[in-house]
Amino acid sequence: MLIVLGFFIVQGCENSIDFQEEREEGIYSIYGLLLVSDINSFIRVHDNRVPIDAVTEDNLNVNVTLRNTNTGETELLERQIITFEGAVTHNFMTNDPLDFGTEYVITLEDETGYRDSVRAITPKETSYFLNERDFTDCANTRITIDIFSPNIALGEFLQYFIEFEWNSRLYRARGTVFESDTVDPEFDNDGQVVTLAFNLEGLLREGLGTDEFSCFNVPVTDYRFEYTHYGIELEEGIQLVNEDGSIELPFFGKKVLGAYTGGFEFSVSDTLFDYDYWFPE
Repeated sequence: MLIVLGFFIVQGCENSIDFQEEREEGIYSIYGLLLVSDINSFIRVHDNRVPIDAVTEDNLNVNVTLRNTNTGETELLERQIITFEGAVTHNFMTNDPLDFGTEYVITLEDETGYRDSVRAITPKETSYFLNERDFTDCANTRITIDIFSPNIALGEFLQYFIEFEWNSRLYRARGTVFESDTVDPEFDNDGQVVTLAFNLEGLLREGLGTDEFSCFNVPVTDYRFEYTHYGIELEEGIQLVNEDGSIELPFFGKKVLGAYTGGFEFSVSDTLFDYDYWFPE
């Protein structure tokens, strides 16, 4: 029997992010993630005329607003100073909920009246269906997760992982689904079905990083699945999400991605790992 508990992940302004240092044209760099699942998303701004190690809490005099193009509502974002490995960064936080499937315009204005802006589209709300097939033993059990309905064909993509604990340590099997990956072609223009299929034993081996064991020796019954659905990339140039799913926020450039994070916990029956039960002598 599978037990499913729904949940949504809330992510804040993280500091565990690698920074690119390739300078691009423009007075200001504007970049970040608009997470529908996080009321406190952030936009990071850098003055390209100021060396990274010379940024202080007081030498960026700008206002940043976020406008919902569907409703016309505009929010003045709240500044927060965060230091990352000795570098001072200026972050502008959202305090109002974000909408699914919406284009937003982030506008910057400095004390001279100079203005710049960047657009971002949040993805439509995604849903999921979990199914367990070939319910025999741990070596043959197949876990299938269908995610509805990211528009992979238009450039949206998914990042995901399945996490489990063994011997007081957490392990993750992860992946990313891009446009080049296989999706259900029969879904309509509003999106597609992304099917993620895992053999339970293969999932354990990928997470543990070794295949020198039998799943009967690793009776993990509880798992957590988390995914992030990224919207279409409207701005060309810098890359925020790598093929391995890691996120890089550059100091220079201009790009904001819309995204949504969700997931669930599930359990499998402990009888799957009972070797004597399935293979009596």
